[in-house]
Amino acid sequence: MNVGQISQSSIKVANYANSIKKVGSAKNPLTSDPSGIQIGERLLMSVKSLEMVGSNLSNGISMLKTADSAIQSTGDVLGRLKALSIQANNGMLSDSDRSLINEEAQQLLGFIEDQSSMKFNGTPIAQGDSIDLAVDDNGGSITIVSPDFSFNTLGLADLDFSTMQGASDALADVDSAIRTLSSQRVSNGSQQRILMEQYDANISEQVNTYEAGSRLTDLDMAQASTELAANGILSDVGIAVQVQANALNSSVLNLLQ
Repeated sequence: MNVGQISQSSIKVANYANSIKKVGSAKNPLTSDPSGIQIGERLLMSVKSLEMVGSNLSNGISMLKTADSAIQSTGDVLGRLKALSIQANNGMLSDSDRSLINEEAQQLLGFIEDQSSMKFNGTPIAQGDSIDLAVDDNGGSITIVSPDFSFNTLGLADLDFSTMQGASDALADVDSAIRTLSSQRVSNGSQQRILMEQYDANISEQVNTYEAGSRLTDLDMAQASTELAANGILSDVGIAVQVQANALNSSVLNLLQ
């Protein structure tokens, strides 16, 4: 067997080994397309940033949903306060009756005050605070404003249901608080919708960016498997030819001895 044949056989074996390595790693070697692979790796790295943006948006949505839950609870309590103010504004009740109504009303007002001090991960969510959220991987941000249903904003300070005049004044104040709370909930819901749309767009960008990066860096398994099979056959043939040639050379040498 001459040197050229040995070289060709070695190349076939080496090609087969490289094919095995490629299939095993499932990645394109850098030498196959250096610029394309670098672009692909940069795209895949940007997915990590997009994932963090998605996490920020998700946290913002959760915060606004928590605030909305508190708004609903406050609205239910305001509905009860309105019923109590109507009940207390009844000339047939005694001062003792109104005192009992006022006692319940003050407890409900205390609940509303507690709700207005609610926090989400340490951030107040019921006092109209502005919060910045990163919404892209280039430093862009969006400002959301938490709803403001604090005790003072709702105008519920110093309500007194123990007299008819106090009950009448309380009815007007509670009605005003209900309107304010309703407006706050509409604004809160609009912000939730915006964040949810941005979150959906972020997830789509993550998927598309990952797929684009993977196409550049990941191995085409169908093509690689075909090459592996072909190189395996060529390697086997080369080895068989080399073995046969070695055996033939050995026979010739034996005849010459």
